[in-house]
Amino acid sequence: MAEGRSSTLSLLPGIVDRPQRTLAQVALYPRGRWWAPTAFLLASLAALAVVSAPLVSQEVTKELQAQLAALPLEQAQIVQGQLQFFSAPAFVAGVAIATRTLGLLVSWLIAAVILYFSSLVAGGELDFSRAFAIMPWVWLPYGLRDLVQALYVLLEGKAIVYQGLSFLVATGDRFKDAQALPSLLLSQVDLFSLWHCLLVYAGLRAVARLSGGSAFFLTVTYAALMAVLGALPGLLGGGLVAGGL
Repeated sequence: MAEGRSSTLSLLPGIVDRPQRTLAQVALYPRGRWWAPTAFLLASLAALAVVSAPLVSQEVTKELQAQLAALPLEQAQIVQGQLQFFSAPAFVAGVAIATRTLGLLVSWLIAAVILYFSSLVAGGELDFSRAFAIMPWVWLPYGLRDLVQALYVLLEGKAIVYQGLSFLVATGDRFKDAQALPSLLLSQVDLFSLWHCLLVYAGLRAVARLSGGSAFFLTVTYAALMAVLGALPGLLGGGLVAGGL
């Protein structure tokens, strides 16, 4: 007999201790399940963006001032007024919230596509609509990470320079490290990303109804693909800067 529909809020604690059951419920009754985890994720990323904005603004202003010193005086005065607006904390926070929100939606779409096609190849029962429905739920660890980092920035008054395990390959040159593939890959590895992968595994087991071995292999494949895709913006951005664009 099918399990009755549980309320969305009552399911949230289950993502910690009963992930398979929780994700099965979400996939079985997906309508309206997105709003609570999505609201949490958006609030978390907004909190991190807001508390980090003054520090980012100071760093941006410092870098731009160094570049302005090389310009002729008249040109520097013209650019200075524009830079004050674009480096203001409110503008920095707004851009961060907008870009991260867009990135969140794109990540969900890409992740759902990867899980759908990999499950299809493995003979699973996961269709795209259900794969996309569980995305806000398997992303909850990243929302918690944003809150932890926001609290750290608020209490310590300094930004987190090296994310995840990227400190293991850090050279001390932030610009260089931000373009290095090992640093970009390791920056995505932490306890929260591992928790995310565990939830993906639970989703493949509960929703796609795959065996433990198949679900584990697909989870590792998914994690590798998402890590490479997550590193691409840094690599492409570094290439553009190196090319003078």
